[in-house]
Amino acid sequence: MDYLVRIFKSVANETRVRLLEVLLDSKEETLESLAKVLKLPYKTVSRNLNILEKAMLVRSRRWKGKVYYSAETSPRLIYGREILKLIKKRKLRKRTPVSSLSRFRAKARK
Repeated sequence: MDYLVRIFKSVANETRVRLLEVLLDSKEETLESLAKVLKLPYKTVSRNLNILEKAMLVRSRRWKGKVYYSAETSPRLIYGREILKLIKKRKLRKRTPVSSLSRFRAKARK
């Protein structure tokens, strides 16, 4: 499968986008901590992390019997880096009280 198609398919799921948001906020997280933060079963989190790993958006490493996950920010993965930037921007926009769409609608009514 084409790399770009794999990336878009991997971020087409809200759970995976939420996983990436958490991983972008922290350096590394374990499966247990991700499941706890997202309030999802381990199996669901594990399956979605595997999909993100195959799309090269997440990397994992083993240390002392635990697997640690982090967002893949390698400079050679141009598309992946851009997707992660968009997810960061999305998260920042969600924090603002008034979205740009509601501002646009308010201007259109005047």
